[in-house]
Amino acid sequence: MPKEDNRVLVGMNGFGRFALNLLWWWFNDRHASYRIGFINDEQLTPEKISSIIKSDSLVTGFRKCKVVLTGTVLMIQAPDGRTEHVSLSSGPAERAGWLGEPEIFFECSGGRSSGADLCRPFLVGKTKTVIISATCYDADATLVVGYNHESFDPAKHKVVSYGSCTVNPGVVLTATMNDMFCVAGCTVHVIHNVQEHRLSHGETQTLQ
Repeated sequence: MPKEDNRVLVGMNGFGRFALNLLWWWFNDRHASYRIGFINDEQLTPEKISSIIKSDSLVTGFRKCKVVLTGTVLMIQAPDGRTEHVSLSSGPAERAGWLGEPEIFFECSGGRSSGADLCRPFLVGKTKTVIISATCYDADATLVVGYNHESFDPAKHKVVSYGSCTVNPGVVLTATMNDMFCVAGCTVHVIHNVQEHRLSHGETQTLQ
């Protein structure tokens, strides 16, 4: 009989640079307590998602793996034989066939970061928490690992903001420096990393 999988099941919406890196670090972490079982993107097809995973110029770890798409199920096999299967889908997240199956919903599209109410419809079925990979002004909580993540309360925090790729390192570093030296002010500069397949889109030519 197959070994029982006790990891927390996760579904992810949006497959940009953040999601691709997250997928790699999850797959590379043999001790991860969660499993990314579903990925949906509103524009990218399963074939395109598979192609990005195998050919991205910066996230290159998957090149050492066997990556095979059969229908809508992606198999990723490490050189040592360790294997994961992820179901891929395309279209509005609200219509994803797996909605309500995962315990945690990762909202990584960037399009819903402007308001928590846009993410609350994902709190259905078995899904108890939505984590947004961007700043969100009205999230139930903004939690940064290494700073305030221990304050997470599953009873109150249903839609949680991860902060952002800028907020996370900036908050932890600034808080540490403030404890040591007292910071009077802080300015953070941001450079966005855009995937190759999006460079042909007009809206990606200008950083906003």
